[in-house]
Parts: sequence; C-alpha cells; structure tokens
Amino acid sequence: MNYSGADWIEYSAKKPMSPLGKEVADVLGAAFKGIYHISRVAHNTDWTNPHLIRVALDRGLYTFDSDELTTLVVLSHDRMLRMEINSCNFRHLELVFHPRKERYGSTMTRMPFMEDHIAIIREDAGLEVLDAVFQPYTTRDTK
Repeated sequence: MNYSGADWIEYSAKKPMSPLGKEVADVLGAAFKGIYHISRVAHNTDWTNPHLIRVALDRGLYTFDSDELTTLVVLSHDRMLRMEINSCNFRHLELVFHPRKERYGSTMTRMPFMEDHIAIIREDAGLEVLDAVFQPYTTRDTK
C-alpha cells in the first residue's frame, strides 16, 4: 500500500495488532491517504481482535469527490474483508470489519471479487452494462 496504516500504528501509536488489525489499518491508511489523518481513530481502536475490528469515525464517507467510501469498499473486497457501517451516535459512524475466507461458497465465509459483485448488482437492478461504463476517465476528458 502507498499510505501508512499498520506500520504507523505500531511505530507512532505503539499499539499491538492482530493480523486482521493490520489488514484493516492498511485499508484505512489507503482510504484516508495515511491513517495519521484519522489519528484519533488510530489511537482509540482496539486492533488486537482476530475476529472483528470496530472503528468509530467522526466524519462522513463519500463515493467520488472525496472517495473514502469507494476506496474502503474496493479494498475491502480485494483484502477479503466484510465491512459494515453502523451509526454510533449523532456524530459518529462505526465501521466493523470481519475477515472472510474464500471467494465462493457460503455467504457467511465468502467475499466475492469486486467485479463479480458489481455485475450481480447491475443484473439485480435490471441495468444493462454499457460500454461507456468501462471507458477510462482522465482529466483530459474535461478540456
């Protein structure tokens, strides 16, 4: 990963971490362009649980202009993590991460490839996949 996650927590926050905690910290580091940008979260999270990691955020999550939500979803699929979003209180969201073991099989143990999941969502919604969806967007397209 290009941004600090587990390495920053272990070095700067001096917190012990389970393998799951390290995975989640690296995903959060990538989503927030360095986990130190959410350092209160890093210091207040129990990273040691091997079965689930709970993270409370005091900010919104977005899909594009500030793309933390999309990044969290994509990287969670890539790293076989199930992520759920809950409300904690009027100011905080809770992200809960659970590890998954396989790409196919039971809903309780699998995490499909992102591309497979997108195709299922589009099919369930009755949407046709358009060629335009797969055209890469660049800043040159806006000129």
